Amino acid sequence: MFRSLVSVPRVSVRSAFLPSRFYATARKPHLPDQGPKLRYLFVVVLASYGLLHYCTQRMDKNKKPQTSFSEREFEEYEKRTGLRRRMKLIGPDKQDQYAFYAVPFSASKSIADTLKEKLQGREVKVINPSELMDKEVELEGKYSYLIEDIRASGRLVPKGLLTALVKNEVNLFMNTTKGQYDTDIVLLNYPQSTDEAIKFENDVSDIHSCLVPDNEEVLKNNLDAELLRKVNNVVGYFDIVKKVQKFKDE
Repeated sequence: MFRSLVSVPRVSVRSAFLPSRFYATARKPHLPDQGPKLRYLFVVVLASYGLLHYCTQRMDKNKKPQTSFSEREFEEYEKRTGLRRRMKLIGPDKQDQYAFYAVPFSASKSIADTLKEKLQGREVKVINPSELMDKEVELEGKYSYLIEDIRASGRLVPKGLLTALVKNEVNLFMNTTKGQYDTDIVLLNYPQSTDEAIKFENDVSDIHSCLVPDNEEVLKNNLDAELLRKVNNVVGYFDIVKKVQKFKDE
């Protein structure tokens, strides 16, 4: 009687002994968001490259420029860039044969004889740019019309003109003599500006010595203030490299 009134749930023997965890819903493993990490890594790499580029640029700016090159380095540079060096008329191999003496100013008409006595044992050639200008006009050379216009208008001689005339004269002399004898070439009243001095040494040859009167009053008494300043600048330019010599200008 009592059995019929009480309802007893039916539980299988197998389910009674199974652990409760088998009835729980399986959870998926938590995967962290990879987006922030990748972005952070990208920013770090980008910042590292930026810092490396900045440091490289700073090192290049602080690096001292190379001021001398070997012959092999020059050849490699020419092959790499296709550029050619500007060659002097008198190269290093001929500087012992031809020595140039700059005389920015001399009041003596016999300066050539004075220098010939000073430079014993070698041939001496005197080049006067003023005479070269006269010769250029007379022969109706390349610069003849320019020189005539300059003289007619009273304008200053443009930079490089005198050096071009001197270079042509030296080249003609070398072709004529065929290098048969060593020669000391005196540049009379030239250069009278540092621009011409620099251009001569770039295009023609190095100057062996710059000769100036031993009496400074010679310059002051024969040159106006502007030309005196230019000549003194030329003397100072060569004095830096210890190439100034005094001579008696009478």
